Amino acid sequence: MVTERVACGVFPNREIDSLVIDPEFAAVLEQDADAVEKLRERIKRNGYDLADPVIVWKGHDVIVDGHTRVRILGDLGVEQVPVNEREYATRDDVLRDIIDMQASRRNISRASLARAIRLQDERKPQGQRTDLASNDAKSPGRSRQETARKLGTSPATIDRHRYVQAHGDEETKRRMDDGEITVGAAWTQTRRRVAQEKPSPPPRRRRGEMPPEPMGMYHANRAVDELSCIGNDDKQRKQAFSHVMAWIQKRTEENNGKA
Repeated sequence: MVTERVACGVFPNREIDSLVIDPEFAAVLEQDADAVEKLRERIKRNGYDLADPVIVWKGHDVIVDGHTRVRILGDLGVEQVPVNEREYATRDDVLRDIIDMQASRRNISRASLARAIRLQDERKPQGQRTDLASNDAKSPGRSRQETARKLGTSPATIDRHRYVQAHGDEETKRRMDDGEITVGAAWTQTRRRVAQEKPSPPPRRRRGEMPPEPMGMYHANRAVDELSCIGNDDKQRKQAFSHVMAWIQKRTEENNGKA
């Protein structure tokens, strides 16, 4: 029986009923249904791996890592589970550890990935009491590679998630966080909606007709939108901006010469 195979080990056992599941912590790295079922069958077949204890916040009895295992063992009639108690100063420290654990995971749900990216950006840096934005969030160009590495995903996914968080409507963000749609799908929907909400360009002017002011501002706003998509870590960022500035300077000199 599974109960017999988790009875003793290197780590001390705790009653499962004494452990607390924090909804916020449990939601960060929720596994998808297929991964949960495979884990259930493996535990039923081979027993619980005693070298992989449930991580618990010492003094609070709150599960930090192992929510899925605890649920499965409880369903199988197991009353005790080996635990590794760790000390944390704050909830932010717990969340930081949970997110860092993601670096070695490859079977979490897309909802958990979306939540982990959001929490990574919202994390409060150590030593700062009022700023809830992480260093990653404050320097997105430099940080996208680091955030992607921590969460085991691509820099493009980080960029798209941040775009949805900045420009997406509440329904799209909710569906992304709940795993109903992927980060890529949420990004595509948001880009399409933003494009549709932009004002249509004024009609083309006839030859010799002076352009109305809205035409100039329309194209200027479009140029700003496109340039804002260039990340700080883009290898051609400096070259692209230099090219734009050179064009602006040339047109300015031409206009001044005609004046």
